[in-house]
Amino acid sequence: MSKSKLTDVLTDPAIKRHTERILALQEEERQTRIKLGSVIAAIGAELLAVKAALDLLSNKTAWLRWLKTHVHYSAKTAQHYMAVARLCEKTKALPFFLTLAPTVLYRIAALPDDIIASLSPDTLLTDPRTGRQTALQEMSTRTLDRALDALEGKTAPETPRPVSTDVVLSGETREAFASDAQRLMGQLSSRLTEIRGRKGALTGTSKQRVLEAIENLRRIVLKWPAWASPDADKTGIRAP
Repeated sequence: MSKSKLTDVLTDPAIKRHTERILALQEEERQTRIKLGSVIAAIGAELLAVKAALDLLSNKTAWLRWLKTHVHYSAKTAQHYMAVARLCEKTKALPFFLTLAPTVLYRIAALPDDIIASLSPDTLLTDPRTGRQTALQEMSTRTLDRALDALEGKTAPETPRPVSTDVVLSGETREAFASDAQRLMGQLSSRLTEIRGRKGALTGTSKQRVLEAIENLRRIVLKWPAWASPDADKTGIRAP
């Protein structure tokens, strides 16, 4: 479709009607979010008041029992609501924050005060994954979460490296050396068993080289001086 046709698309009465309806619903959605955020903040303020009163009691479980029995909130949900209530006193950008999805609102409410004070809809934040700077109000939930982690100095956990399965033939005594060799042979046998289920076939040259390697190892082992031991005299084997 040409640019001119795209420009004139609203001349179609049906498309114009749907567009206007969508824009109206978007505004309704925004207003609903503001109302939801405001309700969460109001509930949080009431929870803070009740908690302060119950904390004066000697029974330290009163707050949690009250939550479960009377308002049916989990402790985590109550903490989120109370954090939003505290947020109301910390930022001038509250009207914008109240338009955000609850999960994002909770994330921002949990930030340190100095970071909250620095945030506004137009604040440029850096996505640590891409290095791209974007205004807070234009960020997706996931991107914003990464950017806020970076602001707090948090870094994504490194993917743990697989534990090395290398065996080093470094035994200082013959027994220790033999133990290393056993582990090495066990590992080799295990890996050879694994390749049975893999695709493809060995070429004739590869087969020959593997067989030669096995034969060379057999010859080396048979001539290995470490076979001799202090008890070798009893068997007629001369110690090195």
